[in-house]
Amino acid sequence: MIHISSAAGVEGWPYASAYAAAKAAGISLCRDLARELACEPVKMFACHPGILETGLTEAVLREPQGGDRWRRLHAAWFARQIRDGRTVPVPVAARVVLALACGAYDDFSGRYLTTGGLSGLDVPE
Repeated sequence: MIHISSAAGVEGWPYASAYAAAKAAGISLCRDLARELACEPVKMFACHPGILETGLTEAVLREPQGGDRWRRLHAAWFARQIRDGRTVPVPVAARVVLALACGAYDDFSGRYLTTGGLSGLDVPE
């Protein structure tokens, strides 16, 4: 099982405390289930694919100026991440998730993994 996680669950993200808490819970669940299912042919991963420029990201960036203050602050933070080049191309993230699903990293079951952390390894094209 691959839980699409987030660095927010490890580091926290400004103006996204509920999101960060939910992602932290998912990371913990994957770790604990991996231990509980160690004798089964099931592998568990919490994978942070990186900040991706997708429809969800675009929706965050379109937060109206008259909207909720915290959403505006979160949108501004996201915009800075994109401006500063802290995004991951979708095809790179997809290759990492596919490699996890195909068993390339089964030895890492139960761990929180990042696209950046695996990109130095031999990720299949």
